[in-house]
Amino acid sequence: MGTYKLYFKKLKEKAKLNIGIQETEEIKIILFGSSLGEGQFQPDEDMMFAFQKISELSSAMDVDIILKVQIPYENEASRKGFRNVWEYNSYRAELIADSLSKNYKIPKEKISIQASSLYKPVENSSSTPEGKASGERVEIFIRKKSER
Repeated sequence: MGTYKLYFKKLKEKAKLNIGIQETEEIKIILFGSSLGEGQFQPDEDMMFAFQKISELSSAMDVDIILKVQIPYENEASRKGFRNVWEYNSYRAELIADSLSKNYKIPKEKISIQASSLYKPVENSSSTPEGKASGERVEIFIRKKSER
């Protein structure tokens, strides 16, 4: 776990993120962003820094990276031509996975995506537009590669 701590100490100090270690010995990083639902993925400085550190970690260790996108606007999915929120969140997670692979040289076989059909708000978010915007997030789970 020492290598994890080295990479994520800087990450936590630099970026506005939540980082936690789950009981399953995985690291969970939550990146908040208010542009996730706009149709293009444009990471801010904090996200780019986080992605660079994740890239360094993935090249140094054999890890799995799981991306999960949470967008709180249910009506956005149908307005943008998606059948449901699950499909919309899947699409957004795929864009981020492609960016990690293309821009940060993380092999696609190390990245998987998950989508949820039900929005799970952050504890401090509210039903106001500002509260919902603060709930737009990318959850990244990093865990040691499972033995197969």
